[in-house]
Amino acid sequence: MEKAVVMGIASGQRSAAPALSDLVDEYVGILAAQGRAAVAWEYLEMLPGEVSTATAILKDRLYRSGAPDLPPTAHAPHFPFEAEEVTQQSHALVGNGYGMCGCG
Repeated sequence: MEKAVVMGIASGQRSAAPALSDLVDEYVGILAAQGRAAVAWEYLEMLPGEVSTATAILKDRLYRSGAPDLPPTAHAPHFPFEAEEVTQQSHALVGNGYGMCGCG
């Protein structure tokens, strides 16, 4: 993994190749699942240029996880979606709130 990232950086490309980005995403997911958030964050920070949507989602989730071992220099990544305000609907829910049928 380390060699793939270093070779990607050394090539001087402005953005990561999709194959490299997918490989890093998979590795970062494994690291995060093992509680290695700081190392996972470092790999995401190494990817050059504009990242894929999947990478942006992963970076956002990792940042917002509140992992205590993220570096103090970690800044909030660009939110990968358009934010929408969710409000409570003015009409009452019908039935039990899970649908029309009272069965279950």
